[in-house]
Amino acid sequence: MNDPTSFRTRGYLPHIDAPGAVQFVTFRLADSLPKSVLDEWRVELTSASDTERDKEMYRRVESYLDVGHGSQILKNPVAANIVLESLIYAHEHWCAVHALVVMPTHVHVMLGVEAEMPLSEILRRVKNFTALNIHRKLGMDDGRLWQPEYFDKIVRDDDHFLKTLEYIEWNPVKAKLCADPKRWPYSSANSLVRERLERARGSH
Repeated sequence: MNDPTSFRTRGYLPHIDAPGAVQFVTFRLADSLPKSVLDEWRVELTSASDTERDKEMYRRVESYLDVGHGSQILKNPVAANIVLESLIYAHEHWCAVHALVVMPTHVHVMLGVEAEMPLSEILRRVKNFTALNIHRKLGMDDGRLWQPEYFDKIVRDDDHFLKTLEYIEWNPVKAKLCADPKRWPYSSANSLVRERLERARGSH
């Protein structure tokens, strides 16, 4: 029997294609984390085991992104709304989005992957659409908006699902962007966004 879960490597990160699974994904702006910083961290962690190194790298990346570096173009409401709308569209057509947040430098989303379209293709479409429209709407010069790589993790069980949802929706509070996650307009914690997701899910 073929295992429906397949591992792929794009660049330096291993990714998982797992139809039917729920996955936690982070993708970020191209200028949000310099390669020199990543290279320095890798050198520092060469003596760690693979598991320890991956865990510590992820922790450092998340902390660095929350501080906010680079253009932070997603602070612009026009850009943030383009990303939000693209994720809602993806939810309506390609996958089930359980939680999302658009931060100034990156995006977190927890989604259920369906057999018809792998995670890599969903993200490719979201990135292409948002890059084209953000450049156009903000009058920006063409150039790489998104880092080609992304982080993805399988959500193992109900407890992991709830912890991941909480992590995503409380990210703006952790980053000191707001005091109440429900007040962040580009998050599934926001009642208007949650209503749109629930309404679209009910129409499937």
